[in-house]
Amino acid sequence: MKFEELLFRLSQAWESWNWRMENLASVAGSRVSATLVQLENSTAGEQYRILAAAIRELLNRAQQRLAELSLVQTLVGTLVDKAEQVAIKLAWAQPFIRSIPKDKVVLVSVSLVFGLMSGRLFSPSAPRLKPIFMVSTVCGSYSGVPGIAQCRIEVPRVQSSRDVLVRVMSTSLDKTDYMSVSGWGRAERRKVHGGFTLGRDFCGVVVEVGADVPHLQPGDRVWGAVPYNMPGTLSEMLVLPGTFIEKMPENLNWDGAATVPYSSLMVWNALVWCGQLKPDKSEGKRVLVVDGVTDTGCLATQLACLWGCMVTVLCPARTVPLAHALGAHTVIAARDTPEQCYRDLEDSGPFDLVVISGDLMNYTTCRPLLADKGRVCSTLPPQLPTDSWGLLRRSLLPLWRSFVLPPCLPSHNKLAQPLKYMTSAVERGKIQPVLDSVLSPLDVKTGLTRLASEQTVGKSVVVFDKI
Repeated sequence: MKFEELLFRLSQAWESWNWRMENLASVAGSRVSATLVQLENSTAGEQYRILAAAIRELLNRAQQRLAELSLVQTLVGTLVDKAEQVAIKLAWAQPFIRSIPKDKVVLVSVSLVFGLMSGRLFSPSAPRLKPIFMVSTVCGSYSGVPGIAQCRIEVPRVQSSRDVLVRVMSTSLDKTDYMSVSGWGRAERRKVHGGFTLGRDFCGVVVEVGADVPHLQPGDRVWGAVPYNMPGTLSEMLVLPGTFIEKMPENLNWDGAATVPYSSLMVWNALVWCGQLKPDKSEGKRVLVVDGVTDTGCLATQLACLWGCMVTVLCPARTVPLAHALGAHTVIAARDTPEQCYRDLEDSGPFDLVVISGDLMNYTTCRPLLADKGRVCSTLPPQLPTDSWGLLRRSLLPLWRSFVLPPCLPSHNKLAQPLKYMTSAVERGKIQPVLDSVLSPLDVKTGLTRLASEQTVGKSVVVFDKI
């Protein structure tokens, strides 16, 4: 049967059915009307008249339904006309359509594609959780401290079985934060035009733990640090791999604990990974800590003394009592020029390791103070050649970093080593955090400006419950 013949027969059947329905409705209406007239004129009583009124109301409703049915008839007729027009326009494709049932492979393929597309279009999508927002301190542009802003961003969610969601209670301000707002590390961070969260370390409470993180549970008090090439931590909530997080010492509060994690990472890099000192097995080594009262200098001094080294500290005259309190064997007040500082240090040398944690002396001035096979290491943010790369070289940086680690950073599986040791040392009372000031997230600009003026001793901490 041809398609045109099918449409013709369907239209004829519809018209015949419609005519019969109208005829039956007309005959039934006439008979009911005559019966109603007899009931209304009857002398049987009021009950018949009430019945007649009810039947008349039903008849009126039936007539309304018939009117609606006529509208449906009109719509169907329109659709039939449109179908006939489409059939005429597609008459050229009829031979191909007739041949489709003969080719079962084509028929099955078309059916599958049609079913897939229909399912994608009409099936309900998975429900999305309502986003929750949090406060975050963001570097909006590389215009320095004025480019910092407080933003409300969406709370991150655990995406992997190795991730941990942490409610951040405190974090600290680091020199890397001050340098980052002026463009330092933008290529390594892959944020060429800004738009990233500040902060390098954190202390907080575990909210959610992935299945593959056995050493943590919800409710644990934890701390951690992230490298400079990763998103920051100055947010109310944070998601990180479990290898970056360790339980916090029980004898520290949120203020003091935030001074340790990232500074310990930089100090461990200078003393152990680069300086070749062995934890708790470095008796007799002579170590010079340049500017030993900075955030990293305080930890470097305490760790070297804990490991049995003979520690000499060069620091500003106003901080000499603090250097003695940290355990330094020799403390020398800094002079006006690096050359004068060098002459003051000659009698205390030579040194097996020089740790530069401030701007009082540079590499060139420190090298003559070294013993044979001595080393000069730094806890300051390194110079990053990738900051001056162009667009083409930056596009190849992710591939390059898959083979070569960023400057002054170990592999991720080593990042937990400093934190584990510092946790034990702090719990035993061998390491004391040095706190400069406690700030609110609204005071981050003030804290970074003060950090740049080198007036701080130890670290400035940002506590989120002070919003």
